[in-house]
Amino acid sequence: PNTSTFEHECGRLQVLGTCPGYAQCMDVVKGFREGEFLSQMHLVRQAELPREPARPWCTKWSCIDHSACELPFKLYQYTPADLAGNPLASCLLSTNMTHAGLREHITVNPRRACVFWFEVGQRCRQLPHAHLLPHWRGNGLNHIFIDHADAGIDAPTRKIWLGRAALAQGHATTERFVRGLDVSLGLHIKSAAKPGERLLTTPPWLRKWLLTF
Repeated sequence: PNTSTFEHECGRLQVLGTCPGYAQCMDVVKGFREGEFLSQMHLVRQAELPREPARPWCTKWSCIDHSACELPFKLYQYTPADLAGNPLASCLLSTNMTHAGLREHITVNPRRACVFWFEVGQRCRQLPHAHLLPHWRGNGLNHIFIDHADAGIDAPTRKIWLGRAALAQGHATTERFVRGLDVSLGLHIKSAAKPGERLLTTPPWLRKWLLTF
């Protein structure tokens, strides 16, 4: 805090607790218990790691180029025209984004886009060709893959082929979810004419699963 005389550089030269102003600093930070905090950090480091970390180093800062994100926010949706001759063309699922609430955020100018949207169709086996996307930028920066399938995109596939791209999927288990970057979606109802249509008209007590999103 600005009101403290504590100099953090002192900790490089001597035991932190003996530095001038340290006790005052801890007193100013109300509710902070150093012993409890350090104990928790120790437990976190000792905990079992995920079976296949998706991107432990990937955050909204390291996997998103914020310099490309001017206001107002703009999103570029991949279209079949972008994928002519690309094996990923068979995987592209076109989403209707003409709703008034979405239309204002869509751009057809990739240089203006903050995010590149690619919605994955069912049983896609062409994700190893993701690097061929025209706006891939070498490692998937500012890309997001949307997958509504029950199986989703597993961690090994992501680690090998999808670079720094974010995922939005229903099957967002611990070993494949990157906190602060990915989006957890609700699963689609397979018998619905349109995604989520039947769910909207079905009262909770008649749904097969009571957990909804």
